[in-house]
Amino acid sequence: MLNLPLICLRTGSGAFSVVRKAVRKSDGVIAAVKCIQRGRLSHADLENLKREIDIMASLKHPHVIGLLDVFADEEREVHIVTEFVAGGELFDRIVAKSSYCEAEARAVVQQLLSTLAFLHGKNVVHRDIKVGIKDYAVEVMSIFTSIVAL
Repeated sequence: MLNLPLICLRTGSGAFSVVRKAVRKSDGVIAAVKCIQRGRLSHADLENLKREIDIMASLKHPHVIGLLDVFADEEREVHIVTEFVAGGELFDRIVAKSSYCEAEARAVVQQLLSTLAFLHGKNVVHRDIKVGIKDYAVEVMSIFTSIVAL
């Protein structure tokens, strides 16, 4: 899907993974690639990862970050490719802005609640919601490892 090699910049990291910003060479599409080290995951962790990928693949909503691709490289790493959210986190945007009028606050809360209703309607509960800004709209950014299917 991404037609490797890519231009990759490290944007974050966790205990078992690194998140990179990548650019598809063919058309310049920007994506986030989470690179997970398989060797550091238990068998149960790998099963959970597969389940979470399946759940993410089934979620199609304008305010849920989209799964674009998943691939592995010779048993070393799993690469999860998602839409890239460049607008930063909602909390940072709220802090940076001195005040919100009622209409702005209502729009943000409405988008967030409708997105959560969609997820709950799919029997998905997210234990660690990260809300970002994409094209001036709220986007629930799922960084995997946090999704629980009921």
